[in-house]
Amino acid sequence: MEKKLTLYSTGCPQCRILKKKLEEKNIKFMEVNDIDVIKEKAIYHELSSVPFLVDEDLDCSFDYNESLDALKQGEFDCEDK
Repeated sequence: MEKKLTLYSTGCPQCRILKKKLEEKNIKFMEVNDIDVIKEKAIYHELSSVPFLVDEDLDCSFDYNESLDALKQGEFDCEDK
């Protein structure tokens, strides 16, 4: 089953880097740029900055560095968190 990933992004430099890396790896994701939605999700997941990814099916999040690590490993694993 394919993961349902959402990228929460403001278009900042790190946001653009993460988006590009996801696209290069052909990972499907939805992007959310609405600042109010981003704030709400960030509070819920106890995150303090963008970009971040959320696995919507498992309701777990990956901050920027965790996202880059997961891309290097080739797997977004919520159980390792």
